[in-house]
Amino acid sequence: MRNTMLIFALLAIVTLIGCDNGPRPIIQTPKGQVTFSLNLTARNRGISDISKVQIIGTIGNSEKYNEPFVYTGQANLTCQIPVGNGYIFTVNLRDNTNKVLFTGKSSATNVTTEQNASVVMTLEPPTTDVDVGGVIHEPVILPIVSIAAKSFTEGNTTNTVKIPVTLNKAGTSVVTVKYTTSDVTTTAGTDYTAATGTLTFPAGTTSQDISVSIKGDTTVEGNETFKITLTEPAGATLGAASAIITLTNDDVAPPALPIISIADASFSEGDNDNEVTVNVTLDKTTTKDVTVYCDFADITAKEWTDYYSWASYLTIAAGTTSQKITITIEGNIISESNKTFKITLNNPTNATIGRAEATMTITNDDTKPLTFSVTSCPNIGEFTNLIGQCYGLNPTDYHVIVYIQVNNWWIKPYTGWPLTTIGGNGVWNCDVTTGGVDSTATKFVAFLVPATYTSPPLSLGGAYPQDAADHAVLTITIDRTQTITLPITVTQ
Repeated sequence: MRNTMLIFALLAIVTLIGCDNGPRPIIQTPKGQVTFSLNLTARNRGISDISKVQIIGTIGNSEKYNEPFVYTGQANLTCQIPVGNGYIFTVNLRDNTNKVLFTGKSSATNVTTEQNASVVMTLEPPTTDVDVGGVIHEPVILPIVSIAAKSFTEGNTTNTVKIPVTLNKAGTSVVTVKYTTSDVTTTAGTDYTAATGTLTFPAGTTSQDISVSIKGDTTVEGNETFKITLTEPAGATLGAASAIITLTNDDVAPPALPIISIADASFSEGDNDNEVTVNVTLDKTTTKDVTVYCDFADITAKEWTDYYSWASYLTIAAGTTSQKITITIEGNIISESNKTFKITLNNPTNATIGRAEATMTITNDDTKPLTFSVTSCPNIGEFTNLIGQCYGLNPTDYHVIVYIQVNNWWIKPYTGWPLTTIGGNGVWNCDVTTGGVDSTATKFVAFLVPATYTSPPLSLGGAYPQDAADHAVLTITIDRTQTITLPITVTQ
């Protein structure tokens, strides 16, 4: 008796040797491996005549494949076989005339997991039985390599972060996979250093890290992202092949600076120079002094005529919220329109500008008609001045002429002296005691005349010049021998 052992190793996804049937159908089930040990006890015939092996597989009594191949004495033959419920396979051994010498079917009906399977084969013509024993193994499944999204705090300096790449199970051999980075909202070279390379997983390991250099900064910005992509795995299959890496901003904006502003204001003009103030304000206190440059510009008012101030820096002390600009308004007695100028804030430190420009209005408060008055008159024998005031006129457009009567003679207090001028506030002031006997004058006469008029000379005249009286706009006569009630006022 001749004992022969034939081993069939059926491995997944391997090209069959010498298939002599048509194309195999596609089987949408896992592939497994079956190893057969055939103990042939035939004594007289058939054993040496085996030239073909045919394996037929069915699932649920539906034939799925027919795998014939030529047997040339090799110890191992390969074939594709599915794994699934209700699976039964048949093995036929044929001679070179394609005659079935031995045949048998497996007794297994569920081969989804590793288990023993056996086939009982019968000789044709029957002389002795052939026992076929087999072990069905689970499919050989490669580990899956994956990468997951990660977030890292950006930091203020360059730092290195590690992004893990994992296998779902350890491989029985070395696993490699390539990786590369790419921008999403980041900029390589500015936010991080681009990286590319190959990760190697020694057999039995399940995790390796990709190192990426992050370029931290102190800029307040949104979170930024880049992507890592895995490619070309060896010894594994790809699972999650890419992941988004987020660089989380950790820079906090400094507290907002206070806002510095100036508002419109208006001031009554008055008759004399007067100081007014304008507030420059902050919307909140700060721990530092705030400075700002204040500049002035005319609109309808004229600097040094209607107002005056100096462009300069203003300081608002730490812990306070306002400071004043001081301006001098040049009052007058002229009935005129309101006038305006503006103040502009520039170049702040430790603050930002809110309202930078404001209009200042000088409001006219002169509503009197043309008025000429004496407000102070010395008594006979006193050496004080004759003083008066005008309203409703431009002082530069008028002058005052004063004559005095001493011992029945009219003289001018200042022989050859210019006309008495009127101040910007309308006040005029005349020294009527320039000579030794002037203090004894009994009468004064004051003429309000146009500034273009020049009074004629007068020295010891029996009367004041009529020409002066004719040119006078308003006239006041004072008899010091009589009771005087001040002020003495005349209007046009």
